[in-house]
Amino acid sequence: PLAKTTLQVPTNEIIRLRVTRHDGYDQGSFEFGPMGEGSGASATVELAPDTPPFRLSPSDLPVTVAGDRFLRVIFRETILYDESGTPVFIGTTDLKPDGGIVREVVQVEAFEGVVQWLIGAAGEGCARVAVDAAGSRLLIDFRAP
Repeated sequence: PLAKTTLQVPTNEIIRLRVTRHDGYDQGSFEFGPMGEGSGASATVELAPDTPPFRLSPSDLPVTVAGDRFLRVIFRETILYDESGTPVFIGTTDLKPDGGIVREVVQVEAFEGVVQWLIGAAGEGCARVAVDAAGSRLLIDFRAP
């Protein structure tokens, strides 16, 4: 099982989220764009197992995430919009892949440089996290038991 982990990420812009199926595991990938305007502090990501109930921030409304095990992904010093207010993030904030291990990925916060996602996965198993060799993506592998 993945323990609480904090990593520095290559830039402060998240531009895309994908989930791809491989033989024996699903891979979630957060893709980074070029460094955008921001506070100047280093962007980081913290990953930790989590359990329901879940809430949206800052509204505190309840949110349901499909799955049996959950991973909270918290990006800090991160932007989803450029300095003119144009979105740099392309795609949905509630991704529901068909079948596989990853059941749902939901954005639960995007406020003042903090962007949080919850990832719901099926069954028991483990996860592994890394920044790819090119430094352009955060990769999270979810393996079946």
